[in-house]
Amino acid sequence: MHRILSIIIDRPRVAIAWDDGKKTTIDMTAMIARGGIFRPLRDPAVFGTARIGYCGRSLIWSGVDGEEIDFCADALRRQANGVRSVSPGP
Repeated sequence: MHRILSIIIDRPRVAIAWDDGKKTTIDMTAMIARGGIFRPLRDPAVFGTARIGYCGRSLIWSGVDGEEIDFCADALRRQANGVRSVSPGP
């Protein structure tokens, strides 16, 4: 299980520093283009709300309607390693 230590937002990318010292950048262009639950992330102000979740186990955005979009840290790490697409957390 990986933990996120810090993030730098450069829409549509998120640079992530991990607990094992690795640094990755994830381009979320394709995910944002899907629309649906990801539609709020098209707004630069919403994308800029990204924050690290509890104990570094997720990345969370807060939408203008109070809804949150979150991604599991392990799913983001797999995406950064090219293993599979990012999917939202539970």
